Amino acid sequence: MPVPTEEEHSHNNHDFFEQFPENFKWGSTSSATQIEGAWNIDGRTMSWWDSSSRKGSTTLDQSPPEEGADSYNKFTEDVLLLKNMNATCYKFSLSWSRLLPDGTTHKVNKAGVDYYSNLIDTLLKNGIEPIIVLYHWDFPQELFERHPLNWMDKNVIKAFGNYAQFCFKTFGSRVKRWIAIHDPWKHSECGFGSGVHPPNVQGWKKGTPLKVFKNLLKAHSIAYRIYNKEFRRRQGGSVGISINSKCISTSERHFCKDEIAVPDFASCTELRTNFNPNASADYGSICWEEIKQTCADFVDLTNEDLHSELTLAEIRGTGSLAQKRNSLPNLNNTRVVLNTIKTDLNNPEVLLCGKGYPLIGAEITSLVDLKRTQYFKALSSEILKAVILDKCNVVGFLPGTLIDSWEWENGFTISYGLHQVKFDNPLKHRIQRLSAKYLTKLFDMHGFSKHWDIHSVEML
Repeated sequence: MPVPTEEEHSHNNHDFFEQFPENFKWGSTSSATQIEGAWNIDGRTMSWWDSSSRKGSTTLDQSPPEEGADSYNKFTEDVLLLKNMNATCYKFSLSWSRLLPDGTTHKVNKAGVDYYSNLIDTLLKNGIEPIIVLYHWDFPQELFERHPLNWMDKNVIKAFGNYAQFCFKTFGSRVKRWIAIHDPWKHSECGFGSGVHPPNVQGWKKGTPLKVFKNLLKAHSIAYRIYNKEFRRRQGGSVGISINSKCISTSERHFCKDEIAVPDFASCTELRTNFNPNASADYGSICWEEIKQTCADFVDLTNEDLHSELTLAEIRGTGSLAQKRNSLPNLNNTRVVLNTIKTDLNNPEVLLCGKGYPLIGAEITSLVDLKRTQYFKALSSEILKAVILDKCNVVGFLPGTLIDSWEWENGFTISYGLHQVKFDNPLKHRIQRLSAKYLTKLFDMHGFSKHWDIHSVEML
């Protein structure tokens, strides 16, 4: 597998002053459950996250996502945040149960259709391309109650196909990039392996995550085939597959000039250590083989950095964060992953969507997120090297999240938001952090220059 040479790695230790391609996409991300709120109004029914989190057993701080950042009522403000950042695209998800309250097309919620239609129109009016995820882990509770096997039930996969068809038909004339399922491996791993996400199945010993992962890829493939057959010709869009960087099987270990090993993201050892000491299957390699046989028009790469794997003790403040928080991760692995995609998948278009660097505890109240800003600078530099030096077909970078969000099992105890949200204020004010200011400049300059840096942005 071709990887960056030692000469190319020499660029890693100093600034790389080049420009991204002219049509390179810039933006940010969110998901419906994490920011919308309005969980029980205008016809929306509960997802399994609403049901599970209300029991207080799913989230670290016992918080449900109920109101959150209230983006359902404040989406115009969020679009303005994107416009002010010079963003050209926005990746967000649809709430399945807001559109189809019982999970099927037998009942359509007009208020939900109107909400997303207005959001899409507002984005387009501001020159921002909508990139829509059909399913970001928020399974409709009513559908779950009828089909408790959920993604192990072929009737659910059929229901998802009908849901995808409905969305393509309803919004497809204005949406040119679709992602069927966000990060199917992470969903399988957390919901059906460790059980920290709904439906809270601890199934590593039975191999349940791999079975669910394969069914999620089937659901993706059904959505892809529906779009290909019924909508592609007249709508002219595309359907991408979401891949977690940890699923990418790099067949060799590679070393940087400083002899720090670039991790094999899909190694069986890593999966066993992090999730199940008794696992015997090399899940990562199997998943990568499954992905390589799945149809897609582009890759939505979810970048997992070292700082996103925090222990509960660290988040609660009882563990040591010193080593992780005082240094940035070795981001050379970004280029290795992108080169693997280039080689194994015939260099498809890649949108790199990273959660970024989490703020924890008191850090969340700060607007000067310097370490995170340094992280984004380093990561975007590695992406640029992959584009210029390695000829990887990366077409966009969407760091996230756009605003402070409800972070799944962590509730509100951590934040990836580029903009701070005042959750204790009824108006839920959004305030720009340093990282957002830096990215605004990067998006505008379309690359790096000797004439500006983080410190000059701090003065703005």
